[in-house]
Amino acid sequence: MASMTATASTQRTEIRLELEGMTCASCAARIEKKLNKLDGVEATVNFATEQANVRYDATRVNLEQLVAAVEGFGYAAALPAARTEEGDPTRSLRLRLVVAAALTTPLVALAMIPPLQFGGWEWLALALGTPVVLWSGWRFHRAAALNARHGLATMDTLISLGTLAAWGWSSVVLVSGSGANTYFEVGAVITTLILLGRFLEGVPAHLAPGGRAVMTHNGFLDLDLSRSIVEQSGLSLRIAQTVLVCISSEKLALMTRDILFAEEGRSIYRYGSYTFGEMHIVEIGSPEALG
Repeated sequence: MASMTATASTQRTEIRLELEGMTCASCAARIEKKLNKLDGVEATVNFATEQANVRYDATRVNLEQLVAAVEGFGYAAALPAARTEEGDPTRSLRLRLVVAAALTTPLVALAMIPPLQFGGWEWLALALGTPVVLWSGWRFHRAAALNARHGLATMDTLISLGTLAAWGWSSVVLVSGSGANTYFEVGAVITTLILLGRFLEGVPAHLAPGGRAVMTHNGFLDLDLSRSIVEQSGLSLRIAQTVLVCISSEKLALMTRDILFAEEGRSIYRYGSYTFGEMHIVEIGSPEALG
């Protein structure tokens, strides 16, 4: 998706593009490098916010060329009008996830529960797994192919190779009648879980106007700092509820002595051999939505 804010000064234009499809910091670095190769362009890409801040000479390059450069690597970018027309930006991903989950559930049951297996059940597994790996996972395969054209490998490359290897091997085994084990469920499960992760990551990023997100916030972390970061995007943060959660010994071992000393009695409490910490359930949204 892409939205922009633009200002012109002596033929220089500043825009902010919202990007989609990055899976790691190296993706952001590739997009930034690609944009900066364009004539008259200065760009910085932030993986955490999925945004690119770009300054360019409008007489030497246009917005369509910037978008095309991003999409050439398999990532999503669009003009503001396209975002408005799309409506729900997670609709396509949600549809692929629903189809994947609906087909993967019976596939896993069939593969993992012997009493459900019957003569030739592998053919049903092929029918269930193929749409998941090839259609639901199409974004991964497309991104992997586009990156391969540039001699690059990303997380999408690993996902594509892994799922296609499981599906391809199983298809060859089934068609050849060799009797070896098939792994249609492996490719389907990987695809479904990755789609679920992508969907959950995208929901807060595409919070609808008037909507709000609910998440947890450790009590010993600086809530004011988090609030100031949220307010920079024109949103508000408020505590809906505070609960005490037990801190395991493993997590305690990872906490510094400074934090334990400063927060004991404030957000961290000891009761006998047990240690508890405050956990805030916070709401993030527009001031109007939070009231």
